[in-house]
Amino acid sequence: MNNGKYCYPDSDVLINNYDIHDKALLEKLEIQKVTVKLLGLDIRPERIEATFDIQHLIAIHRYLFLDLYNWAGLFRDENLYKSERVLAGGSAEYADYKDIEAKLNTFF
Repeated sequence: MNNGKYCYPDSDVLINNYDIHDKALLEKLEIQKVTVKLLGLDIRPERIEATFDIQHLIAIHRYLFLDLYNWAGLFRDENLYKSERVLAGGSAEYADYKDIEAKLNTFF
């Protein structure tokens, strides 16, 4: 990601609720926050109603990432590439933002 609406200007750091501009520091915080949230779901899965549909997926994304990003649980409105440490700097393949809802409808 670089210079998109989800990043700080002239950077590939996601705009976040902590105003962290250091990519490595934000990645560490994201790992910590999401790990705690996942453990919380493991202990109390009823925190998110299991409907196994698009709204369920949105609720999971919102639950995991809202502490970090105010757009958590919302569909993107631009394409992105996010390098991932666990993928040796590569990125997962993301759907074109215009196709997300249609692809999810097909999946579910």
